[in-house]
Amino acid sequence: LIKGIQENHEAIQVAINADLGGPKMRALPEMAASVTDAEHALANLDRWVKPQVMKNNEITDFQSTCKVRPEPKGVTLNIATWNFPFIMCFQPLVPALAAGNCMVVKPSEKAPRSAEVIEKIIDGYLDKDCIRCVHGGVP
Repeated sequence: LIKGIQENHEAIQVAINADLGGPKMRALPEMAASVTDAEHALANLDRWVKPQVMKNNEITDFQSTCKVRPEPKGVTLNIATWNFPFIMCFQPLVPALAAGNCMVVKPSEKAPRSAEVIEKIIDGYLDKDCIRCVHGGVP
């Protein structure tokens, strides 16, 4: 994801300006937030997936312990909004993947150029068995 955003930063900027208008700097927070979240997840992933040993608080069984192991929940769905197309697609993607889940991402049909770049990044840089991008609109 980080590499995809970095290598496509100009396409992201052009897409956001075409869909939403505004200054060129409008795209910077969209990219920076997703990259920062991905870097944070990579730095902490080993700690997050490690089982935690918990003490039993029961008076009758005070000597026992248990382990809490984080486990993925399955497939998640992310329906993104039009006004922050990249943040709303990629920021929820990072913790879902860090938790071991797969995700279906549906970019907004109201930001079509951004949706094209989002699909390009997902298809070109992320695991297609785990992440899918679908398009569609409200009739």
